[in-house]
Amino acid sequence: MSIGVRLKLRTARAKCSVYFQSEGRMLDAIGEFLATRGIRSSTEHDGFRTDLKVDMHELEAYIEQQTGFKITIKRSWENHSLSAWATQ
Repeated sequence: MSIGVRLKLRTARAKCSVYFQSEGRMLDAIGEFLATRGIRSSTEHDGFRTDLKVDMHELEAYIEQQTGFKITIKRSWENHSLSAWATQ
């Protein structure tokens, strides 16, 4: 990360902006992946729900290919939702 980028990220507003832009890119990739497979979904706080089972490893690889983000997706058995966690 260059010094210029670090300086720009000193304010909370700048950090939030970068976070939401990155989150948006990831959610767009998830939406594209699911849509091409005919899987309906809805987003939730820090996650999403689907109407069909999802190959999580395939989805993780797709997200990394599209965005450069290496993430781990975890299934919540309590409410049948999926959450994505950034690992890098």
